[in-house]
Amino acid sequence: MAVLKEYNFKPGSRPSFMNLISIRSKMSDITTEVHRQLVPMLSNQQMEKFDDISEQKRRKMRSVLLGR
Repeated sequence: MAVLKEYNFKPGSRPSFMNLISIRSKMSDITTEVHRQLVPMLSNQQMEKFDDISEQKRRKMRSVLLGR
């Protein structure tokens, strides 16, 4: 949510293409860092579950951002 606020995303409005790229890039950086920090703490099974949940959240975020 902080990333969306940083780029002035307002629910119900479509962000510009450049904002979408910026948001995606920032979210990717955050996801990579979180993943890097979790690997030493979680088992393989827990990482798989985390990745599944993360993918579900990404899909939901995409649908919100793209207004679908």
